[in-house]
Order: sequence, then structure tokens, then C-alpha cells
Amino acid sequence: MIELKALTPADIVAHNLGEDAETVRWLTGEYGTEESTRQHFERLANNASSGLGARGFGIWADERLAGYIECDPDLADLPAKGDVNVSYSIHSWARRRGIATAAVEIICEIIVAEEIGSRAIARIEEGNTASIGVVSRLGFEFMGTYRSTIDQHLDGKPMVYQVYSLDLHRRI
Repeated sequence: MIELKALTPADIVAHNLGEDAETVRWLTGEYGTEESTRQHFERLANNASSGLGARGFGIWADERLAGYIECDPDLADLPAKGDVNVSYSIHSWARRRGIATAAVEIICEIIVAEEIGSRAIARIEEGNTASIGVVSRLGFEFMGTYRSTIDQHLDGKPMVYQVYSLDLHRRI
């Protein structure tokens, strides 16, 4: 059983221990510290309270923190009004078990239930075949390749994403 739960200070150590080179490469850009993770969790809690910005959750499987997922309707780099960026990372012990697919499906249900947006967007770097597989299994459609106006590599070059979308109202 896969569950999404709000992250709390009690989850900081497990969250940071779950970060590995793949998490840093495809999602965060750097390893979290206790303080940076605490600040991130506080920002997510404030966003959830205000109904603005990214909403993040721990992904729980087998009663363990198995990863992280968020949805962000306010990301400046989205194709259209009503779009919600979805991003996630799965801890190495939990990969290749369908957990990411289940978590993305649940976050899409939350986006609809809480009326956050009408279309889920996944911006995935070329080469991240695992994430491309997740969104493909869920019926996301390839929109095209996009050079980000806000995200960049450590060398300053802009990130180039393959963008996938899922019309959430057609799914219901």
C-alpha cells in the first residue's frame, strides 16, 4: 500500500538518508542538510496552509519513507494556466517496484480533488528513462522538448526538459 503524507521534522533524517546520486542528479541538484530539509518542510507546510506554491508529501511504502513527491501550480516554467508541475524521487530501496507510478497517480488525484489545476506536467531531463517510463504508464503525452527559463545546471547552462502532460479532467 502506497500513501502520501505531509512531511514532518520527524522525517528529516529518513528523507536525507534516502537521497543518493540519482536524487541529486535528477531532482535536487545537491544533498540536503538537516537545516535545509527542515526549512523545505516548513515551506511546504506553509504552502499547504495558504493553498499556494508547491505542496510536498512523503511517499510511504511498507511503513517506511520511500521517497518524496510534490505538485506545484505556481512554477513559472509551465506551458499554460491550470498546469501543475509534478516531480518526485524514490529512495533506492524502493525503486522498480511501481511505487513512483502509484505516487504520481495519487498526486494527480489530489490535484483534482483539491482543484489545484487541470493538467499535470512532468518536466523530465533526457536520459531519465525511469521517470519517462512512469509518466508513459500513466498516459502522459509527450509535448516536446523545452529549454527552461528558470532551471540551470551547475555550469550555468539551462536545463533542457522533455515535457509530458496529462489532462486530469479527461481521466475522471
